[in-house]
Amino acid sequence: MENIKEQLKGFRSHKWIPSKGEAFVYLIVIVLLFVWAQLVQYTIVNRAVRKESRCYKQKRDYLRGGVYSVEARDTLDRSMYKIDYDLVNKSYKHACSCKDGDYANTFHIKAFNMNTKKTENLEKSCMCDADFKTTPDVTYKGYPGLVRYMQDGSQDFFLQEMR
Repeated sequence: MENIKEQLKGFRSHKWIPSKGEAFVYLIVIVLLFVWAQLVQYTIVNRAVRKESRCYKQKRDYLRGGVYSVEARDTLDRSMYKIDYDLVNKSYKHACSCKDGDYANTFHIKAFNMNTKKTENLEKSCMCDADFKTTPDVTYKGYPGLVRYMQDGSQDFFLQEMR
């Protein structure tokens, strides 16, 4: 047993084995390098998420209290009309968003009146480059709460935002 202890003392006295203080400094440097690498990796991933994430873009683009928009499109992804809701002034504007042309189109639009808290049915006549009378399906593009309202009449968006 004494022989083993003597060999270990001799082993410890070699120059390449660090002292306790040096070992502690080496350990701190390795931990700092690891933390730095994690921060760099987190920053790279966070930038990629902010650049590509639909949820983050949507949250950034539609801040509470602003002007929210929804646009009606046909099955060929051509724009038909657009409604802008101003939550601060409790008003809305509807306008034609199709390209100007020779075809007369009448759009039946439902819009939420934030003052009376009721749905209004409107008609908007537009001169467009395409005949949308034969378009059976209308899709909506815009803020998700407004898209739900236009598709199935859910008024949750307006009731939550107007509190």
